[in-house]
Amino acid sequence: MSAQFDLEQDILRCWNVTDDIGEVLDDLESGVIEIHEAAEVLRAYQRVYQRRFDRCFRSFEQHTREVWQLRNQVQDAQSNLDQPLRPSAGMGKKVKSKQQKEVDH
Repeated sequence: MSAQFDLEQDILRCWNVTDDIGEVLDDLESGVIEIHEAAEVLRAYQRVYQRRFDRCFRSFEQHTREVWQLRNQVQDAQSNLDQPLRPSAGMGKKVKSKQQKEVDH
């Protein structure tokens, strides 16, 4: 399930938002940047993280599709196992081997 790995990676990337905002706030509080610069950076982060969350949601949807497909395959396999075996043509008839025929005569 590659979608599961992709989803996990996308979630981890999204968590970076808290660190990124924290860095901007630290720089603002320490006077390294001005308010207007912080606002510009935060607007850029807003666009970046909107894209990351969109990607994350697409990964989630793909993962969900794969899980449902797998679930349906398992259910189909289980229902096939639960069905009684039906004899096919020739099954159930006792067929004597050549050796058995010779012995019976």
